[in-house]
Amino acid sequence: MSEITIEKNHFIGYEYKEINVSRSMESVYTDGYHHFGWKLDGTAHSSHGANKVVLKFKRDRKLPNKIEVTRLQRQ
Repeated sequence: MSEITIEKNHFIGYEYKEINVSRSMESVYTDGYHHFGWKLDGTAHSSHGANKVVLKFKRDRKLPNKIEVTRLQRQ
């Protein structure tokens, strides 16, 4: 899985996150993580049950105000 984007000799590095959530909360997590700079990269079936799904997110490592965004995300 190559997730490297090169535009005019500019490298964009990504950090990745995978979370297990129930299917009924999938849209809530997708919308919530979007506000912290995460983009939905894909979904997969979870091994934790039929009503669970794995959400795969990616985010640019050079996010402006990353320290503050990370702090707010933890709350």
